[in-house]
Amino acid sequence: MDDISDSDISKIYGSLEQIPDSPDYTAPVALKIADTPVYRFVEHMPEFPGDINQYLAANIRYPKEARDRGIEGRIVIEFVVDTDGRVTKTKILQHIDPFCDAEALRVIRQMPRWKPGTTKEGLPVKTYFTLPITFRVQ
Repeated sequence: MDDISDSDISKIYGSLEQIPDSPDYTAPVALKIADTPVYRFVEHMPEFPGDINQYLAANIRYPKEARDRGIEGRIVIEFVVDTDGRVTKTKILQHIDPFCDAEALRVIRQMPRWKPGTTKEGLPVKTYFTLPITFRVQ
């Protein structure tokens, strides 16, 4: 690596902290990973592993309470795809009904790991992703 300073490292990973004296630990310093930012747009956005529409169709169950009342509409959910592909920090941006909202959140939270978003350098980063889910009575 070419001339990387401690300040360059701390910009990427957070601050360096001195490890307390411990008979079990001999290294003089450790890297403390600071909370990394969450990006809205990155060079390569996160990708679902497969067909997301098939996943939603196979896993969403129209809530009986909403179906009986003829509730239809589109829910918009925002979540973060973490650097390891996990879906975290789910949030509903557009509601239609508490039962449908809860069902959409349940399915999003159970998603398999995604391919994370990456920077132009190819580094995985936390990335926001917005997904609309439509409920229609058939």
